Amino acid sequence: MMRTLTAMVALLSLLSNALAAPTVARSETTDRGRYDHFDNFPSGKVISRNVVVFIPSGPPPDSGYAVLYMHDGHNLFDPAQAMGHEPWAADQAIAQGHFPLILVAIDNTSLRWPEYVPLNAYAALPEELALAAQGSEPTPRSDAYVDFIADELKPFIDAHYPTRSDATHTFIAGSSMGGLISIYAMERRPDIFGGAAGLSTHWPATTNFALFGNGPDSADPRLAEIANLTVDTLADQLPNPRSHRLWVDYGDQTLDQFYAPYAHRFDDRARRNGWSDTLSVRAYPGTAHNEASWRSRFPEVLEFLLRP
Repeated sequence: MMRTLTAMVALLSLLSNALAAPTVARSETTDRGRYDHFDNFPSGKVISRNVVVFIPSGPPPDSGYAVLYMHDGHNLFDPAQAMGHEPWAADQAIAQGHFPLILVAIDNTSLRWPEYVPLNAYAALPEELALAAQGSEPTPRSDAYVDFIADELKPFIDAHYPTRSDATHTFIAGSSMGGLISIYAMERRPDIFGGAAGLSTHWPATTNFALFGNGPDSADPRLAEIANLTVDTLADQLPNPRSHRLWVDYGDQTLDQFYAPYAHRFDDRARRNGWSDTLSVRAYPGTAHNEASWRSRFPEVLEFLLRP
């Protein structure tokens, strides 16, 4: 009875959010561009969260802007909110590189893992591995999160900003678990997202850090099983490489020290499935699992995604 009541309350909350029209809470303008803040962006699919839309300074392109949707939005612009006070400075990269691009920064919530873990990869895990990967986290709900972006957020952005709304000019990107959900979003909705990027892609797909031990040599064997099944599932379900592009990278410090064998496995398997020039899998020796490392290579990511 209590579970039923809780589910009904959650459903009523989502429906209430869906009825509210998104409005700009505040706008800020700097020499880089304008930042439109939407507090508690309403949704009928997921709990509300803050969204910031960055529009670079200067007149828009005659054909409109390409759009990049990014996860963990609070880490992108503002040192006061970013992890370690080290934002990606994504706005700076766009402005200085004169990229014809609007960036939509989507904050995470307390449901970060369940919204970011790819449901196809999770469903491919045997029950014992799925439970180990999930740990104490709630049940995965990444389909709803992807559909929120594709069916609620994107139509709003296209209706209120001068965008190029086709998949060729619509991208999605993130780091760590945000890299996984970006790949999955392109797979689940290839009609919407024509390109994706995963920086320090978190192939182990778990926040159950008891599985990691003190390094790759001491990790629980189940970690490799989870990571390999995640890699294989995502690599085997990639969309058409002739109409899509994908960036994947990794460092070798901190959490990134685990990623190299899985990134290589993904690269090999994706290429066997027909991916070549539109796939970039890159190593960045000496870099760690943090915003400063991602900031340093973010311009290269933008160059790749926007390459004609």
